[in-house]
Amino acid sequence: MKPEVNEILPGLLGTVITDIAPHLPEGYPQGSMSIIALLMIFSAQEFDRAAEVRSHENRAMRGLFADAARDVPDPDLQRRLLKASNESDESLLVSALNASNSDLKELLIELHTATEMNDSDWAKNTDELIWAMLAEFTAARKLNLPVF
Repeated sequence: MKPEVNEILPGLLGTVITDIAPHLPEGYPQGSMSIIALLMIFSAQEFDRAAEVRSHENRAMRGLFADAARDVPDPDLQRRLLKASNESDESLLVSALNASNSDLKELLIELHTATEMNDSDWAKNTDELIWAMLAEFTAARKLNLPVF
């Protein structure tokens, strides 16, 4: 058996909560250990889904950019949307996916700004798609607190 990080961290969490934290002085030391335990839970959740969430977000933004580029009135923004829509993630390293994700979100902000400054049907529809996409992204990154 080869345990993964998302399996190891919850086991360590049990040790921290039951064996270590109760023996620490009350106040700051126990509070710090509680924060460490919470970060372990969140790290385990994020480990399992990090690449999937980021690669999905990147594909979704690129798809939106390809559609939006047909109607965006600004030629420079149109060119950058098309360029971004034709790129792909070359690595599944989370650091590489994060870098792409950050660049794509900067472009998404520009596109969103352009839609909010335009009264056309294209802008209204694209604005709705952006908000729906952002809601989906937020839901996918939600961290769940366990019940103790």
